[in-house]
Amino acid sequence: MKVLIAVDSCSSSDSVLSQIASRRWSPSTEFELLMIVEHCHVDEMLRQLLHQSQIILSERAELLKLKLQAKSVKTTLLEGKAAESIVNYAREIHADLIIIGSHGDAGRRMAKVGSVAAAVVDHAPCSVEVVKIQTSERQAHPTGV
Repeated sequence: MKVLIAVDSCSSSDSVLSQIASRRWSPSTEFELLMIVEHCHVDEMLRQLLHQSQIILSERAELLKLKLQAKSVKTTLLEGKAAESIVNYAREIHADLIIIGSHGDAGRRMAKVGSVAAAVVDHAPCSVEVVKIQTSERQAHPTGV
């Protein structure tokens, strides 16, 4: 089974990873963390953002790998629009499951699901699990996936 886990730079993504790590998974499960960086027209700013995002992504992968006692957790960093990039990448790698966190701040099409998560649910080529971010985390970190 291929599990694609969409994360962002907010610490609330850590709670999504903790929930994933607390479950029992088949030893053959392949995990991949995906982070999307929105395009920025200032090249130097974009380079810095990509560099910082890669550091965060690598740290999260190592933590998840340790918690899951997995042999490997792949990471991918892409530039683009979040929902579209997640869906396209899931299709590209033939993911069986997408796991994404939701603050529930913007999307009203699905009760209490944020706009990125709702768009992923609407267009994903596979099953999607939306992990609800707790209220205290939403207040401390009002942005993110």
